[in-house]
Amino acid sequence: MNRTPLSGETVRKVNSINELSNLISRLGYKTKPQTLHIPGLDLPESAQKIIKELHIISDYEQKFQIYFGKTASMRRTDLRNILEPFYRRYPQINSLFIFTENWDEIAFVSPERVATEPKKVKLLLRILLIDPQNVYHTDIEVLNSISITPLEQKPEIIWQKHSEAFNVERVTREFFEAYRFALGHIKENILLPQNKASYQETHSFAQQLLSRIMFLYYVQKKGWLKWKDYVQDKRYIKNLWEKYKKTNPKKDTFYSFRHSIRTINTLP
Repeated sequence: MNRTPLSGETVRKVNSINELSNLISRLGYKTKPQTLHIPGLDLPESAQKIIKELHIISDYEQKFQIYFGKTASMRRTDLRNILEPFYRRYPQINSLFIFTENWDEIAFVSPERVATEPKKVKLLLRILLIDPQNVYHTDIEVLNSISITPLEQKPEIIWQKHSEAFNVERVTREFFEAYRFALGHIKENILLPQNKASYQETHSFAQQLLSRIMFLYYVQKKGWLKWKDYVQDKRYIKNLWEKYKKTNPKKDTFYSFRHSIRTINTLP
């Protein structure tokens, strides 16, 4: 059975536990949200102060579970203060924790036990932080990669999917593959056919351009890019492009080619 992949629109609707449960259900999981009594979890007082409410959304034989928690903070250190004692208290469980403070950001946290030395284990927090109003392609890709079919309703299969989806090495590898493709496309299809700069100069300029774009996306995701009215815009780059197209519908001068030639020729 093939499931319809999630879309950005589905994630943008998530602003309650019911909508979150619906999203998890869309990924193929059995869902039955239940509110948990936080003091009964035997968590330290410091952790209980951070958690406003906690629910279990999905349970597979108490071997894999999905939890949702509303928190007083979304700092990584606070999430660790919740999860480390939880995993000491329930060592038999693999899980996905979903945290939010006010639905402006949703953290999908896949904790993984990593052996550091004999009889010692470190808890690695693999976190996908999503802004529901500004969902990225990579966000949807990770969520879709943990979807399961009716034949995959087993805790060991589910955990294997989560381990692969949140694997840092896989994400890093895919990033560099995408970077290499973009670098080649810029050089071979945009710069080299249109100017007389050397291949090395073109390569250096393409690298510089991608570095600047990545920095802008980082600043954008932090909410640091603003318009003249000082309103933050986490889709600033896309909106800037759309505004440009409306004011310059016929000629593409968004990034002047003449400027790029000057820049290429002044590179070391």
